[in-house]
Amino acid sequence: MTASMVRRSLAYDEHTLSGTRLDYARVCVDLDASLPMVHVFQLRCRLSTKSITITIDYEWKPTTCEIYKVFSHSCKASVEGPTILVEDMLKIKK
Repeated sequence: MTASMVRRSLAYDEHTLSGTRLDYARVCVDLDASLPMVHVFQLRCRLSTKSITITIDYEWKPTTCEIYKVFSHSCKASVEGPTILVEDMLKIKK
């Protein structure tokens, strides 16, 4: 399936799984923070001589630390001040 071009697929919506919607697919994928996110790729099909351009739209993009290559962390805070995580902010508000 073309979702493997993005990363390892975890789940599909009902229409994507059954193939009843051909305009787009909705897939949950396991991203790797050390790799760049795929936004466009070319797909070649045996039924045509032309390749098809597939565009990826992400519903949500997690923040990524460029130094440690992990999600939901930013080392920019070490220059600007201490990092406060969302979980810590919720504790402070309570």
